[in-house]
Amino acid sequence: MRKAGRTETDFQDYFRQNAVRLRAVFEKEAKYRLVEEYGVGCYTEDKQGRLIFEWDFVNYDNMKQWVLSFGSQAMVMEPKCLADDLVSELKKNLNRYTGT
Repeated sequence: MRKAGRTETDFQDYFRQNAVRLRAVFEKEAKYRLVEEYGVGCYTEDKQGRLIFEWDFVNYDNMKQWVLSFGSQAMVMEPKCLADDLVSELKKNLNRYTGT
């Protein structure tokens, strides 16, 4: 016999086992989106007023697209592979517009 609530815990554990931790710095102009999407306590502020955001994402591609949606308001600190992928993606887009 299963205990009540056990299925929900199993479901969340299943997704967390492959989670990718994002650590990023956001400009203060992105605060409203961070709060709207992840809640008031989802970031800390550094001395310059920038927002330090750490969160576990279960899907790498969704995380990448989400970070890209912030444009120049976000800088990825970790994982390094995401920062590298973003540079590559931005170079591809730059080439589309400049024809180089």
